[in-house]
Amino acid sequence: MPRTLLIEVNDRGLGLSAEGLADINGRLPDVPTAPDTDTCQRMGLFVVGRICALYGFRAQLRPNETGGVTALVMLPTAAVSSRHLDAQGTDTWDSYTA
Repeated sequence: MPRTLLIEVNDRGLGLSAEGLADINGRLPDVPTAPDTDTCQRMGLFVVGRICALYGFRAQLRPNETGGVTALVMLPTAAVSSRHLDAQGTDTWDSYTA
């Protein structure tokens, strides 16, 4: 199993119903290559799904204990940028490119 970095983003808004979360989670891994009429109503989810598909990320939503939604994003460690200093002491960045 490849190593991953888990990023958790908590929103304390109104949240989503269990059906809404199930619908979104079902759509994220299988987004169309071009937005359709239904997708345009949730363009952010289309964008997240496409980024995940392009770079091998995974995303999932779940209810937040305090209301709202928690978004989980799992990144392969190879996709995580790291900060380095070069020989002159200048910041450089290594990053994943696909």
